[in-house]
Amino acid sequence: MQKFADFKNDERYKKKFVQKFGYFPTGLEYSNFECLDLAENSRIGNYNKLILSETKFPSSNKKSLISLAPNTWTGTGVELNVISGSQIIIKQYSTIQDYCKIIGDVVIERYCVFAPMVYISSGNHYAEKGNPDLIRNQDFLHLTSKQLVEKHSKKVHIEEDCWIGIGTFIRQGVYIGRGAVIGANACITTDILPYSIVVGNNKIINNRIIFNPLMQIEASNKDHLPYFYRGFMQKDDERVDENLFALYEEEAIVVLQKKDCSKWIIEGNIRGNLNNMLIAVTINNTLEFEYNISKPNFEMIFDISNAKKVSQSTSFLAERYNVIELKTVGYKFSKNNFIAIDRITQSL
Repeated sequence: MQKFADFKNDERYKKKFVQKFGYFPTGLEYSNFECLDLAENSRIGNYNKLILSETKFPSSNKKSLISLAPNTWTGTGVELNVISGSQIIIKQYSTIQDYCKIIGDVVIERYCVFAPMVYISSGNHYAEKGNPDLIRNQDFLHLTSKQLVEKHSKKVHIEEDCWIGIGTFIRQGVYIGRGAVIGANACITTDILPYSIVVGNNKIINNRIIFNPLMQIEASNKDHLPYFYRGFMQKDDERVDENLFALYEEEAIVVLQKKDCSKWIIEGNIRGNLNNMLIAVTINNTLEFEYNISKPNFEMIFDISNAKKVSQSTSFLAERYNVIELKTVGYKFSKNNFIAIDRITQSL
């Protein structure tokens, strides 16, 4: 691990942070300035640790990163810890309460609420069956071998609008679906379906709603909000029009009923100065379409006969639902410039 600077006595250490981010939390420890991406109106709490634990070989070809989007904050004593090539990404309006510890490759989508003392790690210790060597020695071997370190981290992905209860443990590789509620002191070692209420060891005791995607969803219908699954402006003070869902990010996902469909229609409009926008649409990670939006009001029609076939890889979501992913590149969305979706329909 890279050694910390003497943060109590080295004024240069504090000054560098203040120059870039405008403040220096009491008791902050950070080990690598270059891996920090803290939005202007995010906030790091007191006595936080922002750590890059450098390894001999990176775990991936990604940039090492600790990222807090606008309107996020961490409480007292939070630790965010990445190894070389891993990323912790906390998206807008998600908050991390006191003494949480998050390690490795972890994505926390928008609107999530973390209670204190949540522990998440995308990594692992190694105590291989039949191997009497010290666990520390086995750990060292995995983190210093180019081949082994690339297999070390398995991303944890927590979707939008999740509430993670106090003292929860979430193991490597876990996917937690949108809207899930995880009870206090839960141990989560398997993927969790959207809107599940979970306690203990992965035990689903109820559901916030019956998550049952439809063949057609409309932004004007509040019951359809959950199926505009990720990447849309849904907080009341974000929404420009209650009948529209605007894309917040370059990537957004909607979820429809699991059917072998041949045609999809996406209706919406562009607001602001976003002319001639190219949008890529991927369905279930296997079919890809492109569409150039050149008019304020658009109707994108995609037929399976015109699809480009891409990767055959699947996902936890795509195994259960039809997942439509919308991607744009290089556009900065805001309340004045955005793509709004009002209706998505699929047909057999």
